Amino acid sequence: MSATYRKQAEAWGMNLTYAFVGEPETNGVAERMVRTLKEQIIYGRVIENLNDLRQRLEIFMRTYNSMWRLEKNRYLTPNEARQQHAKNKAA
Repeated sequence: MSATYRKQAEAWGMNLTYAFVGEPETNGVAERMVRTLKEQIIYGRVIENLNDLRQRLEIFMRTYNSMWRLEKNRYLTPNEARQQHAKNKAA
């Protein structure tokens, strides 16, 4: 992974994680998220410009994190799962 990519990800507040050797299914989580993004904000829509795309991404991220209940999070939203994790970590 290039140093430029790592620095940019860090600047955006992203935590980089890596797939485990011999467990390619871990990459499937990232691939599924990209598919969901495409289905929710790109397919069937006309994107006027980069700012339009950014707005759509921002709206999707807010909605996803606050409203989507995910089985992998025991049917908590991502925000609720983060709060639960922080609470458990503090205990």
